[in-house]
Amino acid sequence: MLLTNVTFWLFNQPSTLANVSGLFLGLATTIGETVAMVWIVRRVVGLLKPSGIPPAVALLFAAIASSQLSGCTTIDPGHVGVVINMNGDDRGVDEIPLSTGWVWYNLITETVYSYPTFVQTAVWTKDIGEGNPTNEEFSFASKEGLVINADVSISYQLEPAKVPAFYVKFRSDDVTKFTNGFLHNSARDALNETASEYGVEDIYGPGKEEFLAKVRARLTEQVTDIGVTIQQLGFVGALRVPDTVTQAINAKITATQTAIQRENQLRQTEAEAKMAVAKAEGEAAAQIAAARGISESNDLITKSLSHELILYQAVQKWDGKRPMVEGAGSGLIISLPAEQTAK
Repeated sequence: MLLTNVTFWLFNQPSTLANVSGLFLGLATTIGETVAMVWIVRRVVGLLKPSGIPPAVALLFAAIASSQLSGCTTIDPGHVGVVINMNGDDRGVDEIPLSTGWVWYNLITETVYSYPTFVQTAVWTKDIGEGNPTNEEFSFASKEGLVINADVSISYQLEPAKVPAFYVKFRSDDVTKFTNGFLHNSARDALNETASEYGVEDIYGPGKEEFLAKVRARLTEQVTDIGVTIQQLGFVGALRVPDTVTQAINAKITATQTAIQRENQLRQTEAEAKMAVAKAEGEAAAQIAAARGISESNDLITKSLSHELILYQAVQKWDGKRPMVEGAGSGLIISLPAEQTAK
């Protein structure tokens, strides 16, 4: 029996040399067991005599009986195998998991279980048409004590090296029992513990991502030691809260949007007023600049006037006729110099 177990152990090693060694040891063990079976049949049972069953038939019978002690199964890709020894000093769970491929084992003293190591996904929802045909939604209370109902999805993966320890803890190769039992309860506890730290508006609104991150962290702490890695955890669809809470949240959102709209309008009015003031100041500055220009121009013209210039301008514009209307002291009669009269 010991040689048979050693043979199977060599067969299950990843090394090719170990497999070849197991093959030769297995052949030698089979031949030895066959010879022993033939001897037992001849000597103990006493059914074989020189004139009875031929030795070849007895040899075949012994080989078939010996082969029934061995078993073979296949570990599919994305799985690992766990060997449980039922007899001997090494009874218990083999700490080293079996990798993908054929696995040889002793049918009498060993059992092999296969576990998936690829990502497992579960949806716990109120909808009986998705996931299991039962209501598996989560209910948890916020900091204010308000009850929130939610549908949750989760993805996780078993660590291959820790699968033997996983078997020791749960004693089943059906991971769906673990998913809908231990993992479901652990996720519910993590949600309840974390929700007590958050208000309903934070969970329902902008704090949702932070809330879920803390839930994942809490759940990871609970399952890391048993070889489970949480890949994803989140809500499916919208959270279900009491109608009064929904109305209050919607009213607050509406009030916030209205305040933002009015603030934008106020900013627009202030901007328009500043534009009008700037425009008026600009126009006033332009008028002042224009008046200042006229004033300075007149001042320059006034300073440039002289008696001679006035006489010259008058003479240049006079048509040689005496004005038809003259006022007293109007000063329209100008005495011209003799030189101008001669001309």
